[in-house]
Amino acid sequence: MTKNQKTKTKSKTKIRKKILGLIAASSLFILPLILGGYFLLKSEKIPDSAAFEREYLSIALVQPSESSSPVRIIRSVDRGDVFVETVKLISTYDTGKYVDVYGVDGFYTEAGSFILASEGAVSENVGNWVDVPKATFYLAPKQRKEVDVTFSVPHDLVGGTYYGAVIIQESTADEFSGNGAAMRVGGRVGLRVQLTVPEIDYFTLIDVGDLDLWETVDGDLVFGYFIENIGNLEIGETTSTFVLKNLTDGTTVGTHVYVDDEVLLPGERRDMEVGLPWN
Repeated sequence: MTKNQKTKTKSKTKIRKKILGLIAASSLFILPLILGGYFLLKSEKIPDSAAFEREYLSIALVQPSESSSPVRIIRSVDRGDVFVETVKLISTYDTGKYVDVYGVDGFYTEAGSFILASEGAVSENVGNWVDVPKATFYLAPKQRKEVDVTFSVPHDLVGGTYYGAVIIQESTADEFSGNGAAMRVGGRVGLRVQLTVPEIDYFTLIDVGDLDLWETVDGDLVFGYFIENIGNLEIGETTSTFVLKNLTDGTTVGTHVYVDDEVLLPGERRDMEVGLPWN
């Protein structure tokens, strides 16, 4: 081996030693970091999953129909229908809660968002058709209580779909005043209601029964008859016109008009009595 070859071999040996030294130093530095992180994770207490459960109030439909769901009542109804839905009031709180249950109207905005009327707002549709046994209930800790809710659909509805909700809200929520108005702070949850009333053609039709001569009083002929509203609109006033004719020659003896201004509801029958002057 020449002198130059010996010099090159020594240089390569020195380079190898430096590289090995750097690797060893890096290992000594990285290893404690890895071990420290491992023991840090091992020593940290992982919270129980129950700690992430939120306490809340809820309301659900007990036996949904095919068109409904546990969180929504969807039905087709007729005018004058009365039906009952059983709902479940749910509390996951560790303490007892007094809750209010009531109905409100609902509507869709032009943007397609569903909005429920605020508490205390005057209900003209679904919210006004809801009846619960009482306004306030007590729910014990973690209790679920079933309550019957009665819906009474008015007789005089225009066909269409009507929206609203049955609300459960904590009745002991805090109150504060702002801008001169008192507001109650507390979460409320609604069971959405969607009721569809079919379109119909409105018509007025009265059935008038035959005249029966009852008696003569002070020269008048007293007749009895009935009127019946067989249409589907309320009739605010009825006018009965009687024409008296001579049976011999058919000439008209007299005409008499009687007005009844009492409202006659669809399907209602009313007995009438009228006295016609004979002389």
